[in-house]
Amino acid sequence: MNSSGITKRVLVVGESSRSTLAVIRSLGRAGIEVDLATSDPHAPVVASRYVRNTIVLPRVSAGIPQWVAALYAAAEQKKYDLLIPTTEGVFVPCIENRDIFSRVVKCALPSSEAFAVTHNKASTSSLARKLGISTPLTTIIESESDIDLALQSAEFPVAIKPSHSRVIVDGIPVGLSVSIVHSIEAARNEILAKLPFGSVLVQEYWPGRGVGQEFICKEGHVLAQFQHNRIREQVGSGGSTYRVSAPMHAGMLEASRKILAELVWDGVVMVEYRFDEQTGEFVLLEINGRLWGSLPLAVAAGADFPLWIYNLFVLGSYPQYISGKKTYRKNLYGRDLFADISLCMRQGLWRGIACSFQSAVGLLVGKETWDSFSLDDMVPWIRECS
Repeated sequence: MNSSGITKRVLVVGESSRSTLAVIRSLGRAGIEVDLATSDPHAPVVASRYVRNTIVLPRVSAGIPQWVAALYAAAEQKKYDLLIPTTEGVFVPCIENRDIFSRVVKCALPSSEAFAVTHNKASTSSLARKLGISTPLTTIIESESDIDLALQSAEFPVAIKPSHSRVIVDGIPVGLSVSIVHSIEAARNEILAKLPFGSVLVQEYWPGRGVGQEFICKEGHVLAQFQHNRIREQVGSGGSTYRVSAPMHAGMLEASRKILAELVWDGVVMVEYRFDEQTGEFVLLEINGRLWGSLPLAVAAGADFPLWIYNLFVLGSYPQYISGKKTYRKNLYGRDLFADISLCMRQGLWRGIACSFQSAVGLLVGKETWDSFSLDDMVPWIRECS
């Protein structure tokens, strides 16, 4: 520890995911000591050369209080500069127990008030309408008595979305997914399954390409930004298997800046849109107030969000991007390799073979990256392959 109290030591909290591994590698390459707190000691990410120590936590699904107590004890034992939650499953309990963790470590978290708006899809839609930002036509269902009226005027397909993608029930987290349905019967069944956990949104299905704009902010001011366009995505999953770095879309950027200023956002965030390339129109889908799954592409393209998080929350310094001194690489492709090949294989054997060949060539010529693959940290990739 130096005279300023900085240890260059971070506690990363998360399960095995692309974002967790990207954070660990980014910080480790910058010479920051990284400890990983996870409930899966056998996950590929644990084998990263940049993980100094692994702290095994109880599973969040076994109960939030036990998980919080174990993480608090780990953070208290060693002096860390920062605690960074990397996945939604741990982000929500970190936000809800911020006061506890903040006694012993700084936490890379937005304000609870701002996060509450982004975590509630109905609140997100309401904010967008207030700011004059287009969203898909949405009906909010609070009880069974609302269902028939809502579905009478629906044009299928529609998206059935829980207001919260993750809720806590009796101290146990429950994950809820988005469903794309094509009939009244299917819509009714999905709504009834989700209603016990809160309000449900029946939302117009908007055609076109998924676009993610990512930012790091200080008090609502954008410090740095990045955009990726989805090329292939799993329908209803909320994630892409293949995407490309792209220039910032001016209209979406203006909308994103309005939102982040209104929320007085601190830290990282992804604002997700759907873009109709034929008409040039776009709608806001949702806001993810945390790190996102395609983070490895941003880092590979030069938008090093994990290091920026450390610099902002620990050092109080800002990325160079704010002054226009540097920008990220455009037209770099990123692939979640095995998920993408599997998705292509469902469309036929030859499609899967072509996908495999294309990805290998893209990697060799430097036009694309694979989320978990890294020449300087091969063991997680090898474990993922096995």
